[in-house]
Amino acid sequence: AVTGTLAGDTATFANNVTLGDGTTDIHTLNGRLNSGTGQPAFLAYNGITDVDVGQTATVDFDGEVYDTATNFALDTFTAPVDGRYLLCTQVSVIPNTTSQFRVNIVTSNRTYHLTRVITTTSQISIGGCAIADMENLDTATVEFGAISAVTDADIEGDGATALRTFFTGRLVP
Repeated sequence: AVTGTLAGDTATFANNVTLGDGTTDIHTLNGRLNSGTGQPAFLAYNGITDVDVGQTATVDFDGEVYDTATNFALDTFTAPVDGRYLLCTQVSVIPNTTSQFRVNIVTSNRTYHLTRVITTTSQISIGGCAIADMENLDTATVEFGAISAVTDADIEGDGATALRTFFTGRLVP
């Protein structure tokens, strides 16, 4: 670590922190990740259509475009350090009946609700973003559900080049 002055403030810098995989691309400022390719950031997607998803389910994200600090696994993002994380999702829904469906971003601390009334059986996308205050090892997932217990829908899957159902996030510097 090196101590220096940046814009009149004294700060402690650490560069080239060695990760478990042998890479050295995380940079920290006063113990916070702030630059480099090791910055926690991910983009995951649903690659296969999930059929007849009903009352409540964690959305399946079985593919990744990137996961720079390897903090996304099994449909879940795990925060590697305390901080604020920008989390965004979009879920492409093909309803089997006319109803209301909901999509939530669920973290260890709170749930961010996104709801859309579906008045047709046509495909629709439900999405949104939140800046979530997370601590080290807090988790975040995306939850989908039908508001009516007898209603279900398909969550559309696709390839990595035509993202219709995705979950993305990054640590906000």
